[in-house]
Amino acid sequence: EIRLSLVGSEMCIRDRTVVLATGMNYPDALAAGPLAAKEKAPILLVGKSLSADQLAYLQMLLPKKAYLIGGDSVLPSGVEKQLEAIKGLEVERIFGKDRFETAKMISEKFAKPAEYFVASGMNFPDALAGGAYAASKGSPLLLVGPGHEATVAGKATIFGGEQVVPDSMVKSAEPVTRIGGKDRYDTAAQIALSLIHISEPTRLRRIS
Repeated sequence: EIRLSLVGSEMCIRDRTVVLATGMNYPDALAAGPLAAKEKAPILLVGKSLSADQLAYLQMLLPKKAYLIGGDSVLPSGVEKQLEAIKGLEVERIFGKDRFETAKMISEKFAKPAEYFVASGMNFPDALAGGAYAASKGSPLLLVGPGHEATVAGKATIFGGEQVVPDSMVKSAEPVTRIGGKDRYDTAAQIALSLIHISEPTRLRRIS
């Protein structure tokens, strides 16, 4: 509920940046999470247009920068026009031809990250659980799926088991690590344990 979200987001904005993603599907918002953390910005989930509450919020805070995540098919040009009508607001759309390319384009907003995190873009659980981990490391989250592999320049960590993200889907010049469990619940638990530096070594295995 937008009115409730305003309190927390007003406190977290420092450089007055906001991130907007569609609330009708999960991939773009999940991939944008680490970017929002990096920018210390809230994420607004929108539909076909900004609501009256969202517009009031933006006009109250007068952000200097807005990232629109996704192409016109997920965030219509009307949303962009609503944002451009806000005085002093610079609007930048980050998008690719699909969810996988959009996540890759988001990752390019990170200057030479030491590590990349990778999760399936075909379903939400592992990316949802892993997004906070990636954000805590100041690193991007890439999405992969059949025919959509990830090639990274640095270290990579996969969220999820081999059946969800096969080793062959991630290509890196450095060793690749996997955090995965027997199902989505166990994977989320292993990610949480790793986040607080209490991990089970048998669940964290080097795959290359």
